[in-house]
Amino acid sequence: MTANRPGPPRRRFFGALMGLVLLVTTVVLGPTTAQAAEPLTSVSLTQAELIDGKLRLAGNLTNTGTVSLRSLSVQLWRSRAPLASREAVTKALTEKTTTDGQLSRVPSATLALTTGNATLDPGQSSTFAVEATPAELGLAPAASYWVGVNVTARLVNEPALRTLATPRTLATVPSGTIPIASVVELSSRPHQIKQNLFPDESLAEELSTGRLHTLLTAALTRATDWYIDPSLLVEVRDMADGYRVGPDRVEGTGAAAAQAWLDQFATLDPARGISGLFGTPDLSSADASPFPELQADAVTAGNDVDARASDSGLLLVSPDETTLRDVAGLGRTVFALGIRPPQTVNATSGVTVAEVDQPTFAPSALLPDTPLNRRNTLAAVAQATGGQIRWIRTEADLGADVDPPRAFPRAPVSSVLSAAPGAWTPSNQARTGVVTPDVRATLTRLGQELRAYGAMSPTSKIGDIADAQVARGASLWWSDDAARQEAWFAAIEERIASTGGAPVSLDAIPRFSMTGATSDFPVTVTNHLTDPATVRVVVSTDNPQRIRFAEPDPVTVNPGASNTVTLAASASGAGVVTARVHLESLTGEQLTPDTTITVDTSDVGTIGWVLVIVSGVVLVLTTALRIRQVRARQKALSDG
Repeated sequence: MTANRPGPPRRRFFGALMGLVLLVTTVVLGPTTAQAAEPLTSVSLTQAELIDGKLRLAGNLTNTGTVSLRSLSVQLWRSRAPLASREAVTKALTEKTTTDGQLSRVPSATLALTTGNATLDPGQSSTFAVEATPAELGLAPAASYWVGVNVTARLVNEPALRTLATPRTLATVPSGTIPIASVVELSSRPHQIKQNLFPDESLAEELSTGRLHTLLTAALTRATDWYIDPSLLVEVRDMADGYRVGPDRVEGTGAAAAQAWLDQFATLDPARGISGLFGTPDLSSADASPFPELQADAVTAGNDVDARASDSGLLLVSPDETTLRDVAGLGRTVFALGIRPPQTVNATSGVTVAEVDQPTFAPSALLPDTPLNRRNTLAAVAQATGGQIRWIRTEADLGADVDPPRAFPRAPVSSVLSAAPGAWTPSNQARTGVVTPDVRATLTRLGQELRAYGAMSPTSKIGDIADAQVARGASLWWSDDAARQEAWFAAIEERIASTGGAPVSLDAIPRFSMTGATSDFPVTVTNHLTDPATVRVVVSTDNPQRIRFAEPDPVTVNPGASNTVTLAASASGAGVVTARVHLESLTGEQLTPDTTITVDTSDVGTIGWVLVIVSGVVLVLTTALRIRQVRARQKALSDG
């Protein structure tokens, strides 16, 4: 059976038919998918803000295709949906499409870039600007809106009008004056091990050419507010008069850089300054609230630091209700990162909580990362929350701190804080932060060891920095640097470690016999520290009526050396007495366990009887001699 196949004439017919269908499809529907995907123009917005009562959108346009464009025009459009709350702005920024868009039909908001037979040829560029009043666009105040331009044109020799691009951004119509403040934070991870000792030269590098140098310069040149950690000031001041580095105690090289930084810092306007809590401790960690000593130590360490700032505040990350209640007694404004309350300034748990943000920007499908989109997005949030405090911690933050639109003036923090606070209920769940249970235990032990070392060695001044090191050990700067935090703890532990098992030790003979009513016996004090130790030898007995010890003067023992201390005892009777001797610091802490010494005062009675007998014999002999002398004199007189 033969199959029915179309012959050559039929194949030619079907081929012509398909060609006709493809031609009609191309004319009606336009270019193929590959052709349609070819970008014909590049359009970027450079301005979208209110100027002299009109919303002005401006930008650049370039013909990036291979065909000339005619009838090229730009028309302003806006979305009809106002974005008046934080939630609305946040949701809009995460949308994949701009919803509820509508072209404006205001004649003045349409601009023809080519007229008549004029064209924009491949590679050529043009600028544009279109504007209209908010009333003409139907934009109400106290809200932000999606706005953009619709770019249309005809390709040469093509009758259909094409939409080539629809770039968009956010534009805000403010309600009155919305202040925006920037605060440069001058702080760093802890460095100082003890006075005049640092682990490395990293702080010197930050001060001379690094982050702290850049931030201080920005605070001066931009006339921003500034926030200073007193811990940083203490460290820089310590460096400026000379310091040592590392376990080998080599001379540091950053003294001049530290002094230069301090000289610049002294020129900042104190009225724009905020002094933070010493060390910037992470008080909002889940395990910080059960550790009230941390807050107390930070306050104590900062009390004597002249930070030159006219105000004070706390920097916290996502504080919960418990944390805010705990810090209320400090009477400071809380600057909080990582929270999203309805307004920038809020009152809760007895404190004022101001939301602060590093000026970051997350690009999306609708909003590429451009200076305009950064500026307008931050302004939209500022309008929705009644103001804005931008927190500058890094050099990247400086680059992101773009100038706001003209309707949002730069202002001091005090202007933002003067707004009526909003009502906000924080969460009840603290975050996992720097102060974990292990870190809390380490800080407790470290504080005890530093204070004990300082009590034993007052000249080392290590005890003076115990509060400071506890606060620094919980610094927010350790949040993503646990390895360096552990290394810093280890460096401090190494510095205060003793060369032996105990910091100081006491040796004494176990039994001592007195040879008189008063007697001395020696004890040996050995110092295993790397600093001079000043201690007091303390003795007690179980029978103070029979034997008493005079309190010796404190003794200072050089590192690694031993000194002999003589204890003076006085007895009032014979017998055996048990004495206990130990070492104490000058502040009364017991440093060594009691050493028991048996004191034998029995010889005191024997010697007494010997003295009585000897005295009697002497008396008898003296009396006999006297009698003999008298008789001899009488005989001589009678013979004479």
